[in-house]
Amino acid sequence: MGQASKFVNFHGEMSPKQFEIGRALDDVLETMHRIEQQQTVIQETRPSSDWQCLRPASDEELQANDILQILKRMDVEKARNVGNHFLETRDLLGQSDLLQIMQHMPKGGQLHVHFNACLAPEDLLDIAASMKRMFITSDRALLTEDDYNQSEIQFQILSEEKEGLENLFERHKMRFQDFLHKFPREKMGYSAMQWLIIWRMFNIRTRMMKGLFNYETAFKRYMRLFLEELQDEGFQYAEIRPNFMNTNQLWSDDGNRQFTNQEMMEIIIHEYEEFQQRSDQALGGLKVIYCTPRSFSKENVKASLKECLDFKLRWPKWIAGFDLVGKESKGHKLKYFLNEFMEFRVECREKNIDIPFLFHCGETKDDPDGNLLTALALGAKRVAHGFALPQRPVVMKQMIERGTLTLTRDFYEVFLHTEDDGADVDKYCRQLPEQWCPMVIIIGSMQPRDDNSLDPSEPRRFTVDSSMYGASKTGPVYFSVACFLENTKRWQRVKTPPSGAFLCVTAKVAGRTTDTNHLALRVLDLAYPPRPASAVAPLLTLNNYPTCQTAMGNMP
Repeated sequence: MGQASKFVNFHGEMSPKQFEIGRALDDVLETMHRIEQQQTVIQETRPSSDWQCLRPASDEELQANDILQILKRMDVEKARNVGNHFLETRDLLGQSDLLQIMQHMPKGGQLHVHFNACLAPEDLLDIAASMKRMFITSDRALLTEDDYNQSEIQFQILSEEKEGLENLFERHKMRFQDFLHKFPREKMGYSAMQWLIIWRMFNIRTRMMKGLFNYETAFKRYMRLFLEELQDEGFQYAEIRPNFMNTNQLWSDDGNRQFTNQEMMEIIIHEYEEFQQRSDQALGGLKVIYCTPRSFSKENVKASLKECLDFKLRWPKWIAGFDLVGKESKGHKLKYFLNEFMEFRVECREKNIDIPFLFHCGETKDDPDGNLLTALALGAKRVAHGFALPQRPVVMKQMIERGTLTLTRDFYEVFLHTEDDGADVDKYCRQLPEQWCPMVIIIGSMQPRDDNSLDPSEPRRFTVDSSMYGASKTGPVYFSVACFLENTKRWQRVKTPPSGAFLCVTAKVAGRTTDTNHLALRVLDLAYPPRPASAVAPLLTLNNYPTCQTAMGNMP
């Protein structure tokens, strides 16, 4: 291409490899520019989310469908509320005949295995309890019930040398076996193991799982249990996605040695081959998608790409591709690493190696970072999620023509095809309980309480006034929601917010109130952020400003 000269250095010299990388980069940028132009000109009708195959079903298929529809109706009768969060209905899953049928049906492959979230924590906690060098850590001392509810718990293997080091700037730590023995079961109402499993329900606590299998014994056990589960559920092939980074490397059981990424790959391969030998029903295959965080710097991603290539050369049958992990909106855009990706492509061609890109793309409805377009221009073999594809018809059309595989889930279509104006609050609120959006965050001011809210026999509730903007409205639309506090041990000592307080409420949608026809929310968390200058309600002074500690009451 004619633009290659812009890659020439001040002396007008360029190596053949530099020229090849520059030319490949120009091709990608030109492709992206051409598609962006088409996108702005071509307006296509959005594909329907409920299209179906019109092929006539056989008698056997019709009979199977009748059975499945009956089982679906039976499950609906058992359900507490359509759209409930998974953890709220987890105990019902074992009663589902439909789920049991689906679990044992033969399946081709699982191509997007989040390897750190495959198994329940019970088995890993049992292993951790048997490890002498396993420590439990917390970001705060566990002195009150509020500390137990709000703490961030992690696990870590520590050597004897590191155990004795004290540092005011580090987390609180305790030997896990001692923690199990001293846990205040009578005060909390359940055992330490039960508390740790319940504790996983909150996002702040999900980092707990990492420390439970990043040491040798647990990692090997985790790998074996994962393979057994694949076999039990009828999978014939899987691609796992370990996160290869320094902080994720395995530790020896005594905490004295850290395994390299190469050694972790060797363990995965060894455990798989041993499983295949001892199993009477071997799996069809297993591969590894080399993953590294999208929050990494360009230098770190470049080093990861090099290691991925080294792995492919050493284990050609085991590496399925390359991906970046982490929430799409929190890390760098794919475009940020274009130079690194193109250099990787050229090096792969030089060594006659094919390592496809298998990117996370378009996880949100709008794909504001343009990652789908970048993935297309880079020739990605597969994209995961791709929820924003219907909003990018040109990109979707070209992905179909190129045979790019998209891994998605049908129930997320409810987000892709929401046509309603968000400013129509009543209509939006009426839809919420039936949508796959069980949780909301409301920021607003507390209304004065009525007399019933002070009656102990009445459900504790309060009303929050808030507002929102819609694309077709010139000003804010005001609305109110009714918030209910549960009668559980955690919430019994929580005081109802004072009149006029400025709140941030995280809640589960429960329905609508019969008296005021407001959206009814079951409160999961309360916070008291600083009141913005534009807030309508009077500003609270520093002396009467309610903190989280005073709102939670005095815990024993």
